Amino acid sequence: MLSIIVAVHNQLAMNRLFWQHLSANTEGAWELIVIDNGSSDASAAFFAAQGAKVIHNGGNYSYPYCQNRGIEAATGDTLAFLGIENSTNSLQFLTDATETSSNVTGTFGNVQFGSLLLSNTTVSANTTSGALIVNGGAGIA
Repeated sequence: MLSIIVAVHNQLAMNRLFWQHLSANTEGAWELIVIDNGSSDASAAFFAAQGAKVIHNGGNYSYPYCQNRGIEAATGDTLAFLGIENSTNSLQFLTDATETSSNVTGTFGNVQFGSLLLSNTTVSANTTSGALIVNGGAGIA
């Protein structure tokens, strides 16, 4: 199973768009783990209503801290760390590629997510260790 870990802080409209894209384009067994960094809008409640595992932080913590909280809660044998701005096309690439190779890295010049175009998106996987990392968008293209 794939455990998708994402940290959020407010941005309810973007979170809804992320969920819409993720749920429409992610196949197979997966879970969504949302690390809520003290959102003051309805982001945490929205994700909980969709069936996501929501972990509440007392404030807006660093990305590595949130990743670790997500790892602790994950039940999947493969982990994916996404930003709300990431495209799930990266996940499909890795799912397909890891069936034929133990180490896979892909760099996408531009990845389209809704109306956003992201640059410098990198995905890598190691099927021996079970590590899957999706790092998206160093900037908006």
